[in-house]
Amino acid sequence: MYNDAEKPILDGSVLKWFVGGKEKSSYFIGLICYHIAKTKGYRLPDIILDNNFSEADCEGSTIFYLDDMSYSGSQLRKLLTGIRNAVSESDIRVGLCVVTELAKKLLETLGLGALGSKLIPNPFKRYYGEIVPDLQVKLGAELYLDCLLYFSAFRMPPCICYFDHKVADAPSTFLSVLMFGPVPPSNFNFALNDLYHYIPRGNNGKPIKNYAKDDCDKQITHTEFIPFLNGCLTINPTLLRQFQDMPYEAFMMDADDYESQIGNIPGEYAAVYKQRNSVVGRCPRSWYKNAHFQGGKTKRNRNKRRGTSKRFDKKYK
Repeated sequence: MYNDAEKPILDGSVLKWFVGGKEKSSYFIGLICYHIAKTKGYRLPDIILDNNFSEADCEGSTIFYLDDMSYSGSQLRKLLTGIRNAVSESDIRVGLCVVTELAKKLLETLGLGALGSKLIPNPFKRYYGEIVPDLQVKLGAELYLDCLLYFSAFRMPPCICYFDHKVADAPSTFLSVLMFGPVPPSNFNFALNDLYHYIPRGNNGKPIKNYAKDDCDKQITHTEFIPFLNGCLTINPTLLRQFQDMPYEAFMMDADDYESQIGNIPGEYAAVYKQRNSVVGRCPRSWYKNAHFQGGKTKRNRNKRRGTSKRFDKKYK
């Protein structure tokens, strides 16, 4: 981003970094990038922008947007579209450590107009450290469909991946597989539970409702767990038995889905369901959200005015 010969940073331009809130991974990555930039003697940002920045902050500036990964690309695309619609000329550079093929393709264009129906090429340059292949293409349609039916019934994650500093949410990755490795009971029948589940569509565009697989070669009476991440399934035996006794479709639900389908789930599973979906209990723990990197001390931001920018070096040196 600094050494791009096609897009040098102009001397008269104000250099700003957008890093989001302190609890976000973008802030964590911003700290690492600041250290690297300072160590290598690159120009340090004049201003740090947090979540409360406005489109006016983009005028007459060069802005670095930094983050660890974009999974679907939808949130970042929405942000860039809003800036493009409000400010016709701005120099924004997106730097992502990792991006999925899905997000990369989505970020190639931005939507214009109230409905975003008109697409234009994305004028903001993107820099990617690594591109993760599309999981549906890598696995093939049938195997990817199996993964959705049994392990991500309400979402279509474009990848299965994690960082040592965090695991993404269910729309971004196969969260349940990474944390729990759930093995469905042998009697689980997708056709009988299609009211709760995401219904994939076949090549003809119609929902697949009569999906059946061969008989299991092992009888599993209750949900079993083989987590992909060692050391994550450290729940107590009582809670583990409650997870096993839950209807499999209830266990696989995410927070938003449970709220919308709560009438279809027995009330006695409400408490254990919340523990299963607790962000606090997600493994590995996102330690940076507790601001440990700030030496145990945090400063309260007393200026809540929209558009406020903070000079980084003065506050966090």
